[in-house]
Amino acid sequence: MQYFTLNHKISFYVPSTSKVKAKISNDELTKRTREVAELLTGYFGGASVEKIQGFYKAQNGQYVTETIQRVFAFTSDLDLEKHSEDIMNLAKNKCLEWKQESIGLEIDNKFLLID
Repeated sequence: MQYFTLNHKISFYVPSTSKVKAKISNDELTKRTREVAELLTGYFGGASVEKIQGFYKAQNGQYVTETIQRVFAFTSDLDLEKHSEDIMNLAKNKCLEWKQESIGLEIDNKFLLID
């Protein structure tokens, strides 16, 4: 029996809002999630999605609650090194495109806010 270990986990937090509190449609959230999942699958060979509830304090002081789709993938040292910049650029681009204050990105249990 052969096996290999993917010892890194990358999670991309897909928000269900735009401009802090404006809810997007379910279709738009599905589109965002699928796009990120397909990109992670291309980089790392597969991805999974889980629905979570998020809470944060916006820059204007408002408390925001939203549904978040956490898209995650496991990867090797080599592929993490190869695609780290791609993942950071993806987060920066989606932050602008989706009109976010920041995008949550988690790499090996370290949470990054990308703006």
